[in-house]
Amino acid sequence: FAAVLVFGGGLTACGSKTTTTTPAANAGTAAPGGGGSATTAKAKLSKEQVIEQADKICAASKEQGDKIPEPTNDADRIRNYLNQSFDLVQRQVEQLRSLAEQAGDNATLTELIDELEETVRTGRDRIEDIVANSDILTDPNGPFEPRVAELQRRANEFGFKVCMQRGSTGESTGEPGGG
Repeated sequence: FAAVLVFGGGLTACGSKTTTTTPAANAGTAAPGGGGSATTAKAKLSKEQVIEQADKICAASKEQGDKIPEPTNDADRIRNYLNQSFDLVQRQVEQLRSLAEQAGDNATLTELIDELEETVRTGRDRIEDIVANSDILTDPNGPFEPRVAELQRRANEFGFKVCMQRGSTGESTGEPGGG
């Protein structure tokens, strides 16, 4: 189940925000009495940098997701497992959003993140359905599988190797559902 939700996972620090301060930006900013200010501009990340950092986030999340014990057939344990998995993916979403804010062209990335977050919301809304019938997660006509397959296709197209990928290793084979 975690492979369906975590998509290769991700929960580490997003990489540092790059800030640059130029001498020209600081020129003439000192005020009498020693006060002053510096102008800081955030450099935008390239698509390659975004992919690299996002895949690191997702790899770390996958590691955390792999540590969540698989549930038995006990409904409370399944519910707990699902909640832990959804919480993990939501934290991943938040970190990816922070990264997207640093991206130069982030429209596609933001769409992917929005879709991932919507999948988490759907899962939380359908948690009792999933507890009653876990096959709902992999049903090709169900509320998850078509969405997950499309998300993975678009993530591959974007260039992700780990983020939004399914599979036991978090690595994409390029095949739908592959890992």
